[in-house]
Formats: sequence, structure tokens, C-alpha cells
Amino acid sequence: MEKKSVHWYWRTGLLWLIFLFFALISVKAEAAGSTFEFFYDNACASCSEDEKIYEIFEDELSKEEREQMDYEIRTYNVFHKSNKELFEKRIQESGRSREDCGLPVLIANGKWLCGYDQIKSTLRGALLGDEDSLKQTEETAADGEKPAEDIVSDENTSSFNEKFLDGLEEYGFTSQDKVMLLFTTYSCDDCNRVKDYLKDEDIAGNISVLEFNIAEGGYVEVLQELFELYRVPEASRKVPIVFYGKNAIAGADDICSRLKDSIESEDTSYQALREELDGLSESREEGKASSLLALFGAGLLAGFNPCSISMLLMLFSILLTAQASVLKNGALYLGGKYLTYFGLGVGIYFAASMIDQEVLDAAGKAVNIVITVLFIGASFMNLLDFWNVRREEYGKVRMQLPSALRRFNHKMIKNAGNASGKILPLLVLGLGIAISLGEFFCTGQIYMASILYMLRADSGNIGHILISFLVYVTAMCVPAAIFIFIIYKTKNTNRISDFMLAHMDIIKLANAVLFLGFALYFIFIL
Repeated sequence: MEKKSVHWYWRTGLLWLIFLFFALISVKAEAAGSTFEFFYDNACASCSEDEKIYEIFEDELSKEEREQMDYEIRTYNVFHKSNKELFEKRIQESGRSREDCGLPVLIANGKWLCGYDQIKSTLRGALLGDEDSLKQTEETAADGEKPAEDIVSDENTSSFNEKFLDGLEEYGFTSQDKVMLLFTTYSCDDCNRVKDYLKDEDIAGNISVLEFNIAEGGYVEVLQELFELYRVPEASRKVPIVFYGKNAIAGADDICSRLKDSIESEDTSYQALREELDGLSESREEGKASSLLALFGAGLLAGFNPCSISMLLMLFSILLTAQASVLKNGALYLGGKYLTYFGLGVGIYFAASMIDQEVLDAAGKAVNIVITVLFIGASFMNLLDFWNVRREEYGKVRMQLPSALRRFNHKMIKNAGNASGKILPLLVLGLGIAISLGEFFCTGQIYMASILYMLRADSGNIGHILISFLVYVTAMCVPAAIFIFIIYKTKNTNRISDFMLAHMDIIKLANAVLFLGFALYFIFIL
């Protein structure tokens, strides 16, 4: 009993401790009566533009007024991808166009204050309800320091990437020349510090350092693409940053402390760099197609999960005995399963997307470590199951539904078998939903891992996200649909039972490999 309890806690922990990633919701947000959002664009690691909004509040509002107000200021640097997506979302929600308001932007009580001049002149009106001082805000938006269109537009990125790559070729580097890319910006103390550091002959004396200022020539678009290509963590997406071979280091402190040792041990040749940069010329659609293919494979594997198939076989054994329609009830069962998994996935994804990005940035590495450990644990447990199945010691298989939940599902299925013909279809649909919710503790492990993958790897396009869930859930239902058709043709479940028993070891091994792959992915982005 104690042994089963340990494995129950392990399975539950694997499923829900993953969601530390989702549970990091700011306590401040609950305490504050009003939340003001400040969007700005700054790639400079040593610049603290987010502090300007607090200075403006102190200048424009008295200490007594600030103490009486119940508010929280959230700052978002749209140079970071997730914050950029949030800014785009706010633009859509407000019914504005990208040209209507330039950055920086303060959204306060539904009012958009654009540019520092307007923020200063109309802040009191936005917070204290002075309609006269807000009149200018309603009529027109002052020009910001950087047009929103420049920040959120991805047009012509591919063509510019081609020009960037062609420009590198013009330097005439040989394949063995040592080359490093350095991205900087104006008025950046850390950038100047790194440039001085790289002048040291002992550091990079034999390396050609190519500097690109992201305030010029559209290099910010190239840098954003390089962030994705090199899997740079969100918190490290800033300048200064260097790229060489397959490596990237961001921030003056890390560059000055790590670069020398790194370039001594890593391949800094132009050939290695160019092989990595060739990814810039790849089609984004190809990347999306690869992502969908990976999700389809994960969904297909989840569909062969013994937890799920065992419930299906028991249900249809009873339906065959009751001489109920296999195809009709099979379609209803799959419909309930499909709706449940699609609804759960979309709901979880969008709930997680609303988590305060500042909290995630602060705890992101720790959460990645926890998730990685859980994935490695799941891989190990599936390997143990593989070993036990190979030795035909099926009683030692641990990655399965808890016994109490299995008994509950069995009871529901047996009760459905006693129902009359008119009620049975509704019960089967309900069983599809109820059993899917229950088996989520088993089959859902791969689903949760896939959702985490989408959160980290997806572009955030809502249409593509929904397509991703449709692909996964459809793939997950394919094995069940095939098995139902076989049951319909053979009028028994023996063939499916024999198939699952004969291939359970392969399924367990595939699960182990999949979880290990997810673990390696999260290790890679730490």
C-alpha cells in the first residue's frame, strides 16, 4: 500500500509540479486595486528606462496622493518577444492601429498616454479623473519616441536576413577565420565596456569582431531572429550580446567573465558561425511545419497510452455484450474525449499566457530546472516500466492510472452498460468526457509536456496555437478511432488486447525517449 502511495504521489507531482510554471502569479496583482501598464522599447542591458515611469509618478503626484491611491505599475520592455506580443494584444483589444500611438505607452484606467511628454502632462487626469486634462488624450496621441509599427512589424524580415547574410560574405572570410558578431546600441555603458574588453589582444586578438548597432539599418530585426535561432533565454535578450559558432553570451558581466574561456574551448570559425546563421534564411513556415509534425507525433504516442486504451476496451466489451452500436457510440465517446482534451489544453495554455512576465523572468531558470528534473524522472519511470514489461512482470508497471481511479472508471462503465437504449448514447458521450478527465493523470503527462513546449517554442500566433492543439488532439484520437473500427469489424476486443500486450514495451520505451527529449530541450534553453 505504501509503495503504491509513493508512485501515486510521483505521478501527481509529475503532472502538477510541472505547473509551477503556471502557478507563478504575482501576489501584488491581487492586492492592487488598479494596474497600470507601461510599455517601452529598450535593448540596452545597463539602461533602466523602466525606472523613468516611477520618477514621473513621483514628480507629478504628491506623496500623499500616491499613498492614497491603490495601484500597481507593471513595466514591459517590448524588445522582449513575450512583452511585444502583450503590447500587440493590447493594441487589438483597444481597437487601435499600430500607427495610433508611439512608444513609450502608459495604459492607465483605460486611457492611452503615448510618449513621455503626454504621460507627464496628462498623468494626473488619467489617475485622478480630471477630464479637462484628459481632453488632449482623447483627441490625439502625442508622438512617442519610437513608432509602434517599428516595434511590432515583422514584414520584410526574411529579405533583410538574406541581405545580412550576403553582407557577411562580402568580408571575404575563409572557413577557418575566427569571427564574432557583436550587437550594441547608442548610449549604452555596458556596450562600451564590452567593446573596450574586446580590444584586449589576449581576449580576442585573433578574432574578427563585427559590430552591429541595432539602432541602425534594421539590425534589430536580425537580432530578434538570432535570439530565436540561438534559443537565447528571455531574460538574456538584450545588448550587448556576442554570437560566435554555436554560442551566444549576453550582458557585459557574463561576456567579460565567460568569453575568454569559452572561445578557447569552442569553435569560433566562420564556417561554424555561418552554419548556424544559415538558419536565418530558412522559411518560418518550415519551422511551423516541423513543430506541428512533432506535436502530431507526441499526440499519436499519447493515443497508444495503455491507460486510455484499457478504458476503451472495457467500455466496448460491455457495449458488445449489450449489442449496442459500436460505430455510433464510438463516435460519441471520441467526441467527448476530443472536446475535453482540446478544451483543457486551450484553457491551460491561455491561462499560463496571462502570467506576469516579470515573475516568469525572475523565476524562469528555477522553473526550467524543476520541469527538467520531472521530465527526467518520467523518462526513468517509463524505462523501469519497459524493463518490467520485457520481463512480463506487469504487476510492477507504475506509470498507469491509480487503482482507485481505475475502479471508479470501471464502475461508471458498468453502470452505463445497464442503461436503456435511449439514454446510452448520452451516457457514452458523458463517459468520454469523464474518463478523459480521469485519465489526464496518466495520458495527460505527455499533453502537459507538449503544452510547455508550445509555450516556449511557439510564436504566440493565436491561429497557429489553435491549429497546434487541433493537430495534437486529432493525432491522439487516431489510435482509438482505428481500434473502434477494428472492434466493429471483428465484433470483439481480443485483437486489440493482444496488440497492446505485445507492444506495451515499445510504447513504454517510446514514452521514455519522448520525455527525455523534452528534458533535453529544457536543458538546452536553461
